[in-house]
Amino acid sequence: MASVYLCSDLKHGRKVALKLLKPELAAVLGADRFVQEIRTTAALQHPHILPLFDSGKADGFLFYGRWRREIPSTNGIT
Repeated sequence: MASVYLCSDLKHGRKVALKLLKPELAAVLGADRFVQEIRTTAALQHPHILPLFDSGKADGFLFYGRWRREIPSTNGIT
């Protein structure tokens, strides 16, 4: 339904995960489900879940972003 991208937060010099819903998918499927996902994600509070830091609409794309943290692999796969 949506695509997730690894992006650079240039202001703070860190990597972030950005999830985008394409406008054509929003038109066909409706944006309500994605907006509910954003609300649910924003409400999550747990030490093992990275928090949502921003959401909105830009150039017709609904999006939300989360911090990304490098976690060492225990099986040699990164």
